[in-house]
Amino acid sequence: MNKRVWASSERGQELVEFALILPLLLLFLFGIIEFGIAVYRYNAIANIGREVARYGSINPDSVHPDPAPINTHINDEILPRWATAVSIDDLTITPTLTLGDFINSTVNVTVTYQHQFLTGPIIAVVGSGGELTMRTVSTMHLERPVTSP
Repeated sequence: MNKRVWASSERGQELVEFALILPLLLLFLFGIIEFGIAVYRYNAIANIGREVARYGSINPDSVHPDPAPINTHINDEILPRWATAVSIDDLTITPTLTLGDFINSTVNVTVTYQHQFLTGPIIAVVGSGGELTMRTVSTMHLERPVTSP
């Protein structure tokens, strides 16, 4: 009889424990998901920067400081290919050509991305903005003799 009284007094214990631990488990799960998405997008913008810098370093049309051929390549080739990985509206690609002698001529590409968290409204309640600015810089040397326009 004593065991029966003890079992009935413990009837809601599991439910209370589950209710206490569930928010922590969800917070941990969403943190892992958010971190994975952020790393994936950072990797994507780093690849975009390297791809644009590589194109600028081997393209014979971009030998002078006018990055118009590079911008055309970005709009025609790069952005459509990476549209599934990152939001194009939050992406800024800035190519810069620096000319010097053959060794010191470089293409610098800065890619900036405003990462929006999935749990942004919840993060905004806590006090943060709910977004993260990611930035990568890729530099490559020109692979051809520099000619003036």
